[in-house]
Amino acid sequence: MLVQGKLQVQQLDATAIQCMAASLDTAFCLQTDGRELVKYQNGKIIVRQILAKDIYSNISDFELGREGSLLILNSMEKTLLVLSPELKLQYQFDSYKSLLRKPTRLALQGDQIWLIDEGRQELLQFDLRWATTGLEHALLGEEYLSVNLPKPALEELDKAIKLGFRDPQTFLLKGKAQYRLKLYAEALNSFSQAKEAGADINFWQANTLFQLGQYEKSLTVYNQLLATGGMEKTMVRFNIAQTLIALKRFAEAEPIFRQLIQQEPNNAQAQLGLGRALMGLHRYTDLINQLNSLVSDKTVGREVRHSLGLAWMETGKLEIALPLLERAAQEGPYFKEALQAVVIIHRRLGSTERAAHYENQLKIFERQVDQLSTFHLLESE
Repeated sequence: MLVQGKLQVQQLDATAIQCMAASLDTAFCLQTDGRELVKYQNGKIIVRQILAKDIYSNISDFELGREGSLLILNSMEKTLLVLSPELKLQYQFDSYKSLLRKPTRLALQGDQIWLIDEGRQELLQFDLRWATTGLEHALLGEEYLSVNLPKPALEELDKAIKLGFRDPQTFLLKGKAQYRLKLYAEALNSFSQAKEAGADINFWQANTLFQLGQYEKSLTVYNQLLATGGMEKTMVRFNIAQTLIALKRFAEAEPIFRQLIQQEPNNAQAQLGLGRALMGLHRYTDLINQLNSLVSDKTVGREVRHSLGLAWMETGKLEIALPLLERAAQEGPYFKEALQAVVIIHRRLGSTERAAHYENQLKIFERQVDQLSTFHLLESE
């Protein structure tokens, strides 16, 4: 059988590694070292893209996507990318990154993507989410946020807003993404544009004001929430108590933490908060009795060891305090305060060489950071 037709010839000026037909007259080729993509049409180059090394290098496979787009698999970065028909970056699917080890091949059928992952020695199947309208971008942003991926969530929510989808819930979600990225000033601005999102918006505004160090304003908003309702009261009261600790109003914080512990005896964060209040009130024996059982707790153990070390030091039990504070100086989050206490203990014990050693460490540390202490705030969904 003789097949008649026009033969299209294009001389390649580089080694073609892989090519794929997009239509009867269009093809994509990956060339040279896997960093150059070329689009051919009717035998002629119409688009050539030299791929940025930090994003596109180590391409292991690519597949046709929707409306002439190109889906690219980067094995080294473990990333899925979508290029437009003009070979410009459209999307980067970061949500898959934590699941992959060494992805080498992909296939796409509708919204179903299949991946061969040599690192896992598995064939993986995913639902691939695409977004074109503002609503779709907002929904995708919310989905990213629900699996704790705030950066791609923020990107999708920004796209939704630019496309005109500007309802209060979108700005609330955007503020949450910025908050989790520690962009607190930007988050506060987003929350201000979500006034009709209900009590949840006021709660997040209060949390953000706290993170910005505006404790009095934060406390005012929390108290308003507690009075008007609309939010889970235990969550609001816990954050009120934490704000009172930040304001050094320890006597007011103590009964709130005690009430929370009475309601939930295993609440480690509330017990730690009570310990902070007792520390501020110089009730060191009460603190030791309160926190001693939590010294090995995985969620609050680091903070507990620091607080216990200080309490034992204040009660004169230096041999008990020293190993707790030396460990706290290594693991944080109160590195500076722990180092200062270790220096004091070694001086009291007459260990001048050890005191000088830790003083030198403290000088180096102070040049790097002033303080790395943290407060735990409860967050709504």
